[in-house]
Amino acid sequence: MPQDSPAVIVVERAAGQVFPFWAGAPWVIIDGRFAGRVRKARREFLVPAGEHSIWVVHESRTSEGISLRLGAGERVDILCKSSEPPLSTWHVLAVWFLCFHVALDWVGRFIPGIRFFARNYLIFVLIPVVIAGFLGMLLYFRRRHILKSQGPMIWLEVATPGWSRLSPAV
Repeated sequence: MPQDSPAVIVVERAAGQVFPFWAGAPWVIIDGRFAGRVRKARREFLVPAGEHSIWVVHESRTSEGISLRLGAGERVDILCKSSEPPLSTWHVLAVWFLCFHVALDWVGRFIPGIRFFARNYLIFVLIPVVIAGFLGMLLYFRRRHILKSQGPMIWLEVATPGWSRLSPAV
């Protein structure tokens, strides 16, 4: 390989990890500069050969940085993991049902029978679903608070076999 060929750092979201959609994609910082965002499952970053420090920033949380020494043309895979708890099915259902109810109510402006049905029959289903969604949201924030107090919410791991990190980046 030519000496001037770049090294490749691949940052991948670990499977099954939750990165909240409202916070956007994690930012990757390489050598103290913003390198890009991991919008999909993985992203490749071309860097010159040498020692590099990598961090991930997500929702105002920064991972512990890692340092790697890469040769020309080498490739290293880094997993980005999160301890964010998954969303509860109940509050996702509540949001969708609420949207469905509002849409039916809007259509009901033009078709009175649909508005009558939505206001007189669906409301009895909507109330328990919204209450369950609210309880699901409370449980989500409680789990998130407990997990946040137990350690970092986001961290990096070198996934390429045979690689080990040099030291924590400062």
